[in-house]
Amino acid sequence: MSLLHAATLIVRRPLITATPSPLAAAYYKYHAALRSEHSRAVVDDFWTKKGAAGGDAAANIQMAVPAPRANPAADADVRSLDRHLDQSVYLVVKEGGKWGLVKGAAKDGEPLHEAARRIAAETAGGNMDLWMVGRVPVALSKVAAEKTFIHKAHILAGQAKPAAAGAEFAWVTKAEMPQYLDAAAYADVADLL
Repeated sequence: MSLLHAATLIVRRPLITATPSPLAAAYYKYHAALRSEHSRAVVDDFWTKKGAAGGDAAANIQMAVPAPRANPAADADVRSLDRHLDQSVYLVVKEGGKWGLVKGAAKDGEPLHEAARRIAAETAGGNMDLWMVGRVPVALSKVAAEKTFIHKAHILAGQAKPAAAGAEFAWVTKAEMPQYLDAAAYADVADLL
């Protein structure tokens, strides 16, 4: 049995810009008002010939309405990659009744970055397109005699589908991570989130 283990911290980065803080929102609103006050109004006749048809076409243009930033249905489903679009979410799996990162034993002579990729495919399913951030581990976890080298990966496409029967998975935010990992495991990855 190998005492060397590889784990992968799989992350889906934010898909939309972060919600601005109240200070940032006030700042942008103030500067938008300043720009509006100090900009020159464009005379309609500048663009169209006086009395030409379609001179009031600009009044009939309807602006697109952006989609809502929050999606309560997806945010409640921890198995959905569409939750918390303005935050990073991290994959945790439940095996043997315990939540943790995607983790497994490295084979003898197998490079750690290849072991991390193989274990991610075996544990979380092979239908995820992952980009491994590097060939070098980003952290080391030591529990008893077991050394686990943690690698980081970004999910580009696909979804986790654990191969093991009864295995569960969740996409959790940084704030939710302590609810899933025990204190020692969270301490190992807290600086990576």
